[in-house]
Amino acid sequence: MRAVFEYQTEIVLKNLEMYRQAVGDRIQVIWLSGTDFGTQCSLMQSKEVFEGLYKPYYQKVNDWVHQNTSWKTFYHCCGAP
Repeated sequence: MRAVFEYQTEIVLKNLEMYRQAVGDRIQVIWLSGTDFGTQCSLMQSKEVFEGLYKPYYQKVNDWVHQNTSWKTFYHCCGAP
């Protein structure tokens, strides 16, 4: 799974660079994830699994956005915090 996540992250970073080159600061907010990690009453996995498996990749993408653009980031989650 980590190899897949690494590959997906590299693709995302390349795409973000293309967006930046194409439109620059005309983007104000960028949606980085449609994945939902919660149900209406609970998490879908433990906080430890999220932080160990998913968060490093989200962090890498989020860091790139904030280091290279003025964009804000948006993460979807309609479930429990």
